[in-house]
Amino acid sequence: MQSEFVFAPSGYAMDLEGELAKALQARTEMISRKRNPKLWKPTDQMQSLAASEPAQKELHRRRVIGYVMTAVLFIAAAVLLVLGLTEPRSQRRIVFGAVFLLLALSRVLPSVSGGAGTRFAKAARQHLTSLRAADLSQKPTIRFTEDKMRIQSNLGGKDYDYNTMEAFVETPRLFLLTHSGAATVLQKQDLVLGTPEDFKEFFLSHAKPLSAELV
Repeated sequence: MQSEFVFAPSGYAMDLEGELAKALQARTEMISRKRNPKLWKPTDQMQSLAASEPAQKELHRRRVIGYVMTAVLFIAAAVLLVLGLTEPRSQRRIVFGAVFLLLALSRVLPSVSGGAGTRFAKAARQHLTSLRAADLSQKPTIRFTEDKMRIQSNLGGKDYDYNTMEAFVETPRLFLLTHSGAATVLQKQDLVLGTPEDFKEFFLSHAKPLSAELV
């Protein structure tokens, strides 16, 4: 097996936020499960129950009812607002129409803005902003050898022993490594020595962190 791998960071793409947010969420869940396994037992039981066929049928029925109710609220709001704004105007109809419209929007907006988790999306955005602000003219590299990871640039370097590595998450374009209370985000395209497949095997065998694959 190859004994050295090198990443030379380049510019981080603007559309990586979603991948990194999911990786951060997976990392947090893995560590939480390891530290508090008893807390996750009820959650896993509920997820198993929700995945059963009767539960899926009930969920589908509730979704259909929800869609119908939302449509009715929108229609009622439209009718009341049109009637209320038509001469002679009716303030009461306008108020009720506005209330129905707000109720309908409140049922739609949460599903639109949910995403992979607002907290993780914000953390991913902040991390990528920091990475894009890095001075690439200092020629930074992240080197993995038999006993450590070394982050190096023209300004100096720092070593991280593999026993400090907590978690490793792979996404289609990224590797997320968390260690010593920090996170290192590596783009697969920035691997200049070795291949992503060989690097993953090497790192997991040497660092032995918690790991997840979101590919």
